[in-house]
Formats: sequence, C-alpha cells, structure tokens
Amino acid sequence: MYIKRITAHDSPRYILRETYRDDGNWKYRDLLDLGADPGKFLEYPGGTSFYLSYELQDALESAGVAVDLTSLEEVFAPFLHPHLRWAYERSGGRLFPYNFSRACPSEEVPRYQEDLHPFDVRRLHYLKFGHIDMGRVDANRPWKYLKVLSCKCRDEIEAVFDAMEAELKAMEFCTYIYTSLHLQSHFPHHILRDYPVGLDIEELDAFFTEEICRLNQDDRFFNGLDRTDRDVLHPYLVKYVWLYFDHDFLGESPWERYERIFRHGRRSKAQPAAESSISVRDALAIFQLSQEKFSAMSGGELKRLYRRKAKKMHPDKGGDHNAFVRLARAYEVLAESKN
Repeated sequence: MYIKRITAHDSPRYILRETYRDDGNWKYRDLLDLGADPGKFLEYPGGTSFYLSYELQDALESAGVAVDLTSLEEVFAPFLHPHLRWAYERSGGRLFPYNFSRACPSEEVPRYQEDLHPFDVRRLHYLKFGHIDMGRVDANRPWKYLKVLSCKCRDEIEAVFDAMEAELKAMEFCTYIYTSLHLQSHFPHHILRDYPVGLDIEELDAFFTEEICRLNQDDRFFNGLDRTDRDVLHPYLVKYVWLYFDHDFLGESPWERYERIFRHGRRSKAQPAAESSISVRDALAIFQLSQEKFSAMSGGELKRLYRRKAKKMHPDKGGDHNAFVRLARAYEVLAESKN
C-alpha cells in the first residue's frame, strides 16, 4: 500500500492505493479516499505512541482489504505529528519514501531490476548520490538501493519520487532534471557536459523539450497504464516542465549570482561597485526596449533576452563586469515589474 497525493482545484487530497500484478503488468487500484489530511486517522494515546484509528481499520475491512497494521503504520508514518516522526525514526521506523512495507524479496530483485526504466534509475541515482555522471550504474549488476522501485506500478514509483524530490533544494532542480533525462548525452565531447551551468542554455532548453516529449511517447515508461491521449503531456511529466523552466541551474537570481561570483570572489577590490538601484526606465534602456514592447513580452521572452545578452556580456568572455552587473540588476527589476 501507499498514499498518493492528488491536487485538484489547488487543494490536495490523499488516496490510499495498492499495487497489484495483472497479466504480467504492475497496476494500481484505489482503496480509500483519505481526504485532505491522512493524519486524522492517527490516534495518540500518550507519550510517543500512536495507533491507526478504528475508523480506518473498519473502512478497509468493509472494502475487503486485508489489514497488516505494522505495514499500514509505516505508510502513515509521514503524517505523524513532527515530534513523533522524529521519535519513530530514531526507534528504528523507516519513513516514507525511503522504504515501503511491500518490497521485492532479495532473490527477486535482479529479475525485476531489469524492468526498471532508465529514467527511474537515473532519478534515484541522483537523489541518493548527487552524481551527474551516470556511468556507475551502467554495469549489469543489481544495486540494492534500487530495491525501493522494484515490484511497484508506475503510479507508486511516482509517489516515491514525489516525496523524495520534496527534499531537493531549489538550486538542485535543474541539475536533477538534466541528469534524469540524460541531457549530457547531447554533449558527448563537451568539456562541460557534467557541468550544465556552463552549457548554452538555449541548446539545453531545446534538448530538454525533445527528451521530455520522447519520454511522453515511451510505452515502456507508462507500462500498466491505460493512456487515452498520447499527444498531451502526462501529469507525471508536467511537473518537470515547471521545475525546469521556473528554476536556473544555480537556483539564484541574477543579482545573487553576481554577489556570489564577483563581490565575494573574482572582482578586484580596486574596482568601483556597480550602481545597485535601477529604475524601470533605466532597466528598459539597458535592454534597449520600449515600454510598449516590454509590455507585450511574456516573462519567458524576457528571460531568453536576458540570457542572450548575459552570454555576450559575461566578464569571463571579456565583458565589463559593471555592465554585466547592471544588466543583471536591470533584469531583476523588469522581472519584478512583469510579475
């Protein structure tokens, strides 16, 4: 069993589901609608103890679901009161999503790992080790950490990743997606293939779009699911589009990037500080934009324009650092104005 978070009309609700085997495929079925707060099914008699409410147990038994209380407690553990979560983990409980109660027997792991999709393997590898280089998992051998993905349907696998990705920092999102989609394969001989922050951002955007669309058409990835519209990006993948285009590889605003690189790093103390206060009128002049053209631009168009100009004006490519800083500050002003 596992708990799946569903967002509808900006309000989350949770469904208790289970994976089952059907005609050689892993599929899922709904067991119980838990509403907006699964924690309401947890009772606290005192101290650091807890138990599942009889209401939940009765509902599952009425639905003909065999209840294993130990396994079910593990599934509900993430919704414990925070101080009890801490006590539960320290006492030997293993919190979702790093362990699920139903996992493959050790002897079955090699066989089922052969069915794991490369996208899943790369995602989990990055989340566990933080490596961009994926050569370490190419060898034909079982990896114990992949056991958490074995014997699970696509929906349950995505529930695992939803929870694990929630632990990522904003500055990791783009690198995580870059690695998971194996975008470095498009730069086989580039010296910076494992340092995407140094690659051409417009090329990266194009390759990202290509790979996410390719994955959307991959029947192996969606094995066990009935898809009615293959021309629409599946909800499992939509989140990666938002994460990729809403974040930069460094997870910083242009002004924060300047602060980190130049003010605390390479900039000479003898150089005068750049003006930090810029009006919208000055920012438009720096970008050579009229008010009318700026008003007609989308946030994405402004961002692409900034990237093109920053690439040409970057001090590492011979540009003036003060002009680069003013450009970064101007973009920040215009972006705030656009928002």
